[in-house]
Amino acid sequence: MLRSRHAVLATLVSVATVSTARAQFAVTVDSTARYQGAPFQSASQTVTNPPLVLGDVASAFSLSDPALDGYSFARGEARFGYDALGGYSRNFARASGWAPSFGPPDEVYATSNSNATAMYRVSSASTPVGTPIQIRCFLAYTGTLGVANYFGSTNPGELTATFGSTFTIDGVSYFDASATLEQRFSNSQSPPIFTTTGPWGGAWTSSTETDPSGSEYNAMTLAYTDVVNFNTVMSADFDVAFTQYAAAQIPGPFEAFAMADFTNTGRFSFQAFDAQTGERITDAQFNIIPTPGAASVGLALLAFASCRRRR
Repeated sequence: MLRSRHAVLATLVSVATVSTARAQFAVTVDSTARYQGAPFQSASQTVTNPPLVLGDVASAFSLSDPALDGYSFARGEARFGYDALGGYSRNFARASGWAPSFGPPDEVYATSNSNATAMYRVSSASTPVGTPIQIRCFLAYTGTLGVANYFGSTNPGELTATFGSTFTIDGVSYFDASATLEQRFSNSQSPPIFTTTGPWGGAWTSSTETDPSGSEYNAMTLAYTDVVNFNTVMSADFDVAFTQYAAAQIPGPFEAFAMADFTNTGRFSFQAFDAQTGERITDAQFNIIPTPGAASVGLALLAFASCRRRR
């Protein structure tokens, strides 16, 4: 369903070198499903700070399917890793429900969260230590939100698919954006409601997609790049914090589903420029360095998911 954005990622291929030092990160997934009045079944998994070498990925997966028949289920996946580009993440969440008796109206949900912090140090053989520099960070996002365009129940409710991301450097927020696609029973004959926060609102495009089972659904697809700049000096350390989440919820089980699928999103990388001349420092290297303590990362975004589920 999703096509890779080679043109976007090609601009990021040679801009950073990342060491094999250990960063701090966690990927967490959570899902709950109920089928035909059976007890809820929940699943969750968190992977925190595994020892990584260049190119490794930390991943978590959960699947809730009470009847083991695929009718009412929730699935979440999250991955996070570092490569020569910098950092990258993949988040997926899907909630599906089908109940021939059209009830009871219990929710099915899936959430997927990635959180990472890393301390970077930029170095260069051609630029002396302490020289004022500007660091340019490239962000790239791609993915799709989807909700079914019909309901199989007369009970009021809403289908929602949500995605969001944040990016901070030394505690300063440089990027914070989210999007939600919502289909309500009260307007089930109308297009779903789409809302965004942050700078990427105009980058989303609407379409009608087809899932592997052949069912059509409403979709909003994102292909977005951003550039953030900050000033520092050569060989100074700086902290990067990156979060990303996806959530899907239905008030079912109904003949409906909601999905947030961001296969290629959440990539960031760096370049360095001389602050006086504006010329790029072509031999600059960005290395992850060991941090002095084990800072806590991982579960802050679960509060968002809990809030969504209580609605």
